[in-house]
Amino acid sequence: MDRLLRLLLRVLVVPLGYLAGMLAMLVVMTMGLFDLSHALPRLMTLDLPGIVDAVIKVMTALSGLALTAWGLASVGMLFAEVFAVRSLLYHTLNVGLAGWIAGQMLTPFGSMPVDGADFYPLAAGLCGGVVYWIIAGWTSGFWKPIDGGRMPRRPKPAPAPVIPARFLTGPGGPGGPGGAGAPFPGQSRVVEAEILPPDSPVPMGLRSVPATPRQPGSS
Repeated sequence: MDRLLRLLLRVLVVPLGYLAGMLAMLVVMTMGLFDLSHALPRLMTLDLPGIVDAVIKVMTALSGLALTAWGLASVGMLFAEVFAVRSLLYHTLNVGLAGWIAGQMLTPFGSMPVDGADFYPLAAGLCGGVVYWIIAGWTSGFWKPIDGGRMPRRPKPAPAPVIPARFLTGPGGPGGPGGAGAPFPGQSRVVEAEILPPDSPVPMGLRSVPATPRQPGSS
């Protein structure tokens, strides 16, 4: 039942991580490929339909690159789900490498607007990988509990109670008070005993004797 609930949770969390990571990738690429301090004044000179048209064209071009990157990263994410790979470094490098490959495969604007623009798909992929890990990557693997599947430790068994007993010494021999029937033949016999908890102090005049298991059939 727990695995089924975790599977349903993954069905909800993974797409959310995809969308958030892709959005972060688009934001980083937009900020990196375009100098906003120059682009925004130029946009303000356009009328509203021109602004909307420019934004749609830019987002469409960058979305194609982002979709390609995340399509490539899906292979690594599927591997992470199967083997429950939850490393931040793994997910970050997975999406970052996919972004770099997508940037080499596609050139959204024919020629990149800035020099060194090959760096921005990589950087955007790294940021998208971090966002994905925060939302969904750190719990990859529906079959593995979030705590790593560690079983709780079994409690240690309680120590056997101490039986303080008062011994009466006497001469040895079968007929004496310290004979063969005494716990220490030839030395003493028990005249008083009391079972106490293990951490209780032993009263004066009593001697600690380890508890012995009761033999089957004894009365």
